[in-house]
Amino acid sequence: MINEPTQDELLALPRLGNGDPTPLEHKLLHLHFSAGSQHWFAAEYCPYDEQLFGYTTDGSNHLKDGWDYFTLRNLRDHRYEGAEAKRDKNWQPQSLADLRHAAEERLAELPSAGEPDSNVPSVARYGAKLK
Repeated sequence: MINEPTQDELLALPRLGNGDPTPLEHKLLHLHFSAGSQHWFAAEYCPYDEQLFGYTTDGSNHLKDGWDYFTLRNLRDHRYEGAEAKRDKNWQPQSLADLRHAAEERLAELPSAGEPDSNVPSVARYGAKLK
């Protein structure tokens, strides 16, 4: 994995299964990983088995998008069209609701009246499908 988070960064995430009553749509997504058109957004972490809980999306099949569990080991070993998973070091924590809103704003700025385009960042493409 490129830019793997440090143990301190991981331990700063809310603990997996902490009983937080925040609706999923408003949980903060603290880390972002990607490989090709696939994205993983981590909201919670368990240090014992390096398991993460968060929102995942597959740009090639939006039916697979949703809240799920994934592990650091899987991210370390993951390859998509030859590319390994990479953590976005510039990611700023935000909720799924905020991410969707930003994607909708990007789509509204497109000259093609919101038609998905291969030159539009994948966040904007999949964000429009998450409604």
